Amino acid sequence: MPGLARNNPFTERNTLKNPDEFFGRKDELRTIFERLKNLQSTSIYGERKIGKSSLLYYVFNKIPEELGSSYKAIYVDLQDPNYYTAYDFLRNVLTKMECNPKVILENNTDDKAHNREIYHKNLSAFSTSIEEIKNDHKYILIIDGFEHIIRKPQDFNKDFFDTLKTVGEHENIAYLTASLYSLRDLFIENKLTSTYYGLFSELKLGEFKSFETSNFLDAQRKGIEFNADEKKLIREIAKNNPLYLRVSCDHIFSNGENRWNRNKIKEEIVKELEYYNYKEATKKKNQKKSIKNIKIRVHKNGLKVVKLFIYLLKIFSPK
Repeated sequence: MPGLARNNPFTERNTLKNPDEFFGRKDELRTIFERLKNLQSTSIYGERKIGKSSLLYYVFNKIPEELGSSYKAIYVDLQDPNYYTAYDFLRNVLTKMECNPKVILENNTDDKAHNREIYHKNLSAFSTSIEEIKNDHKYILIIDGFEHIIRKPQDFNKDFFDTLKTVGEHENIAYLTASLYSLRDLFIENKLTSTYYGLFSELKLGEFKSFETSNFLDAQRKGIEFNADEKKLIREIAKNNPLYLRVSCDHIFSNGENRWNRNKIKEEIVKELEYYNYKEATKKKNQKKSIKNIKIRVHKNGLKVVKLFIYLLKIFSPK
């Protein structure tokens, strides 16, 4: 039946691509753009689904407007298979920067010494390529999901990150990254000795401020206006979490002209939010693991006590 699908702006659960649906983060945006204007790098980190990718994508689209045509942004999502290896990363970034990607050589032999030589030649070629274009634009390399390459130290090693650091220090380029944890912590955790993270100022992304939540709920959207009871329920469930706000608004909007049943709608929203509640899921998983370990220890210790008891009986029992 045609015409069933209404214009529902709250269905997106991943990166927001529509700039009209991006709300809040004014302080963070001001900090990011001020730093990028001076080609200073920023690392954004925060929990899953807090809005890091949406923030990066918004910055990517707004750079021409905010900084001018002399700045050129390149957006890279490290969950994309095109960036799974150092070879793919170097080659595809150069392609996006309109450099010659063929300077990056394939490394497909079983000769480890030869592979190391090619690897270092590729890093040198990458650095030289960027040096050659540094007067064309001021480049901003936006990298989402940075933890995905830090956790592949065999391919993305100290030399790789040192090359990115040198390029960032001496050429017309700045980095804007997003990750679950701070770059410094990621590098230390994965025992990477490169000081690439030293290029960055860190920015922790958290929930909306209360007024940002109000702006989100009060925004003018065609054919959509939440009443006081609906807003109260949304705030009660979602607090100031941007994803939870979208999920709550989605359910209430989808309820449409149906009879208002507060408890039923709340139950549906909470049920979906359980899927995204990583902190609670991790907590429960750790609790189950701890209980299992305790049971194992009790069982093992119990066996030891039984064996000791039997041994003592054998010693002291009359013959």
